[in-house]
Amino acid sequence: MMKLNLEVAQTVDSSPVIVVDLDGTLTPVDTLHETVLQLHRTSPQAAIGLVQALRQGKAAFKRHVAQSLSLDGALLPLRQDLLEWLTEQHELGRRIVLVSAADQAFVDAVAAHLPFRVDAAIGSDGLANLSGEAKLARIREMVGENFVYAGDAAVDLPIWRASRGAILVGRGMRFEKRLGDVPVVGRFPQEGGGPLRAWLRALRIYQWPKNLLVFLPVLLAGPMAGIGDWGQAVLAFLMLSVLASAGYLVNDLLDLAADRQHPTKRSRPFASGALPVAHGVAAVPGLLLVAVLLGLFLPLASLLVGFVYLCGTLVYSFFLKKVPMLDAIVLASLFTLRIVAGIVLMTLPWSFWLLTFSMFFFLSLALLKRFTELREVSQSPDRELRRRGYTTDDLTLLLSMGSSSGIAACVIFVMYLMEEQFSRSIYASPEWLWVILVLLLYWLGRVWQLAVRGHMNEDPLLFALRDRVSHLIGLGAIVFILLARAA
Repeated sequence: MMKLNLEVAQTVDSSPVIVVDLDGTLTPVDTLHETVLQLHRTSPQAAIGLVQALRQGKAAFKRHVAQSLSLDGALLPLRQDLLEWLTEQHELGRRIVLVSAADQAFVDAVAAHLPFRVDAAIGSDGLANLSGEAKLARIREMVGENFVYAGDAAVDLPIWRASRGAILVGRGMRFEKRLGDVPVVGRFPQEGGGPLRAWLRALRIYQWPKNLLVFLPVLLAGPMAGIGDWGQAVLAFLMLSVLASAGYLVNDLLDLAADRQHPTKRSRPFASGALPVAHGVAAVPGLLLVAVLLGLFLPLASLLVGFVYLCGTLVYSFFLKKVPMLDAIVLASLFTLRIVAGIVLMTLPWSFWLLTFSMFFFLSLALLKRFTELREVSQSPDRELRRRGYTTDDLTLLLSMGSSSGIAACVIFVMYLMEEQFSRSIYASPEWLWVILVLLLYWLGRVWQLAVRGHMNEDPLLFALRDRVSHLIGLGAIVFILLARAA
């Protein structure tokens, strides 16, 4: 623990000491919540002792967590505007003290990676929990009455009221009217676009259009699908989307450390601290409950397919995505499950031609995604796609397998037309469906050409959602299906 030199503190200048809180203030995250969550994933045995430690008090609980799991202060997101201001004040000779209810080990880990040296870093010691009045008593013991305090929560009100000035950070802005005569010497409002925008990002709403595949069997069923089938498809779409969002939350909550080391994933809401992990943990069972309620209005088979999909996405996220080639096959299977969720809505026979087509088609797109990622890292020194198991030596293999899978999908589509659609006489003029084959060949050839030239987004489906040519091709396919039904 870093000690405050009181003699120096009294002689440097008469400016108030800047006392800074850690959780929610210097960093937007709650270090205790994050480490408890990480402990359950990395050391389940240590997590078992949490209940016993909690019986000994909150400080003992924090010490148990700190002894079981270290905190990487270098990866912890810090509030940049506050950090820059503190750095400026330090350069002006102001004394800065870091005092937190977090365990001493966590406070030291953060203090060691600050761009300036704090005069003291004080945290809970396993006996006393430095929060509220207890923190105020410790601050007075260390620096006296001449201090300003940076905090963010209601528990900080006694400290603000005893200070020479309040520094309001994040959610602490809402307590300004409760400070009485204490002047506000600094305001650092919540960064980002607010909680609503953060939740939309965390739930990956932009990924929901992938679940529109559930409508495909209903669309291809032609006149054999009624209004009720379309209504159930809407419910199935919502159920799959909610389950997918729950899976994304679980993935992000359990992968915080890895995300913070990634150049783009570090900006995700939980990794960046835009959303508290406790809120994410609470949201997961809420989303699952919503999915179950939606599933009550669907056939049981559809609900079961939805939860198989959820389990599959979690197994993929934490294990299978690290196995080359198998990861692409699993991705194709997950997309095919979306179609299965639509098939089981109706009493029609299963179309295994359609499912086979889906596997080959989405295998091509999954390999396209890996090809694009590898092509981007081909200029890096290690020439390896970390955490995926691919190297740039696999580029030729991915290109050949991906493009041939696309051609296989087109062949299967022809067989689907010849063996099912023509023989079952579902469509009045099924010959219009042959035009879709041309559109499919063109689209697959185009996206692979763009990938080879380096113009493809990492996710080809998200690319298609923003690509005008893809929009026209998709619209054309729907038009020709309708022509086949009505002509």
